[in-house]
Amino acid sequence: MIRKIICPTDFSPAAINSIEYAAELAQELNAQLEILNVQSLFPVSAVPVEMNINERVSESTMTLEQTCNEINELFHIRSTYQIIATSESLAKSITADANENNIIVMGTNGVDDMIQFFFGTNTYHIIKKAKCHVLMVPENASYGSISKIVFAWSYETSSTAVILMLNDLISVFNPKIIFTPTVTFLHVSNDFSPVAKETFHILKKEIDSEIKKKIKIEFEQFVADDIPDSINRYMSKSKSDILMMAVQDRGLIGNIFHRSVTKKLTETAEYPILVMHA
Repeated sequence: MIRKIICPTDFSPAAINSIEYAAELAQELNAQLEILNVQSLFPVSAVPVEMNINERVSESTMTLEQTCNEINELFHIRSTYQIIATSESLAKSITADANENNIIVMGTNGVDDMIQFFFGTNTYHIIKKAKCHVLMVPENASYGSISKIVFAWSYETSSTAVILMLNDLISVFNPKIIFTPTVTFLHVSNDFSPVAKETFHILKKEIDSEIKKKIKIEFEQFVADDIPDSINRYMSKSKSDILMMAVQDRGLIGNIFHRSVTKKLTETAEYPILVMHA
């Protein structure tokens, strides 16, 4: 059960949009909303040089107090804020206290500078470190009813792990969210060999027999050289509302492959992505 939604903010347009999204989700799940602002103890290029850490914290406090008051009045939920002044990385600070009863809602505007291009978006680093589910919300995405969910999966993710995560999703989210959508299991790979086909059909049978009584499910499989781009095009063509992905420790080779796909999707996706940790 999700008891708290953690929503990091740097007061950018993407972060402001994610706070509104998180507030609506908190209202839907009857969960607490915590808005988190991390202030670096080192000089930060995004703020005026003459502002010291105390001035930055004071300014953030006033903004966050006003934001929480507005959210509480508008959404009738319990919202609080926390400011962390630290020398630790942003990803470590955000994920440090998050547990399995939390979900992190992270706004993103993709790759917005060269540093992020080479080292990955903050959202991607948070996904890597988090022990809880992470929901990535693009700057232009708005909260709405979820009718079509796509679950992107690979052969490295066992059917048992997928089933456990879906059962977790069903138990976590309000029934009116999860019991109405269609969930499409989407597998995109560079290989369409007889072995790959057989593996797909075996996993399909296992998942179908376990899940079909709870939610409506469909299966799609296709081959592509650029997997993230293919997923993006499928999401656009199918007009799906949200992409689900599984993060699972599968050893060095599997992790290298998964990192490249997850990283690119967090940089380019124009739809929400829910990353679930197995």
